[in-house]
Amino acid sequence: EKETTIELSDKELVEWEKEREEELALEEEEEEEAEREEQEKKEKEETKTADGTTTNGEEKSDKDGSAMDVDEDDEDAANVDMSTYTIEKIRKLIQKDGPYYPVYKDCDNPYRDGYITTPPKKPRPSYLFYQGCMRSKFQRKFPNATTGEIMTMLGDTWRTMTEEQQYPFITLAKEEQEQFEKERQMMEKAQKPSEMR
Repeated sequence: EKETTIELSDKELVEWEKEREEELALEEEEEEEAEREEQEKKEKEETKTADGTTTNGEEKSDKDGSAMDVDEDDEDAANVDMSTYTIEKIRKLIQKDGPYYPVYKDCDNPYRDGYITTPPKKPRPSYLFYQGCMRSKFQRKFPNATTGEIMTMLGDTWRTMTEEQQYPFITLAKEEQEQFEKERQMMEKAQKPSEMR
């Protein structure tokens, strides 16, 4: 492996440390959530009786481990507690790979200054925010499910959610739509030649 060293100013170093602390806190939070889910899963398995039924009287799934055959897990997936997902938490999850529309320091119009040469990306619908937050959770919960099955479960869960549960995702989609309009206007301004006085 080749090491690269980058010299940062004190201000840049402090910003990088803050970002890294936020990333580590978010990762730790996700790991704790995964551990809780694993613990709950173990507790459910312990409640199953030897005759192949659960304490609720439901039949056990086949030994093939297919996630789509497990009715009680499907119900749990549909009953995700959305009250724990605040707009800020969702925003952090969505932006962990960086902002959707890049931000350049000390630049009021990156299109005019040449930082961005392509048109702005179209805004995402609210469902994609939900999908981005929940897909990994569903994949951990149903490790043997195919991508198509995971997407079907996500879509079914989204459709059963109330407007109140969908509100944070809808709000983020509206914010992104507004940001798209701002980006589009900046690009149009950058493309207009300066007018003669």
